[in-house]
Amino acid sequence: MNKKLILASAIAISAAATFSTINSQENEMSFFITSEGSGDGANLGGLAGADAHCATLASAAGSPGKRWVAYLSAHGTANSPRVNARERIGFGPWYNAEGVEVASTLNNLHSDYMALGKANSLTCLLYTYPSPRDRG
Repeated sequence: MNKKLILASAIAISAAATFSTINSQENEMSFFITSEGSGDGANLGGLAGADAHCATLASAAGSPGKRWVAYLSAHGTANSPRVNARERIGFGPWYNAEGVEVASTLNNLHSDYMALGKANSLTCLLYTYPSPRDRG
């Protein structure tokens, strides 16, 4: 797949399609920040490759069986439509790997009211995502 279809992203954020978890009381992980890259730099293999990478990470962390999608967008071409990351992740709510609700709705996720500070920005392995200040 053409690398130009994928927009560059500082971090790849993954979210499960949560249509079936809207009424879930279990607070299962439905959102995580990837814990490792694909091994080929920014080439994730298009949206399908990025989604597969997210699914692999989630499954290895004990959260298989959901439709995991990368929070990425793609430019439209003559052969494929534009894809907006916001439109492909479901409607919420989203829970991190500790079961903490990080956003209740799509609008909440994209507002100042989402709960994705350092403490709640977890990988699927419960690591906090390092901020630029942590990297030195």
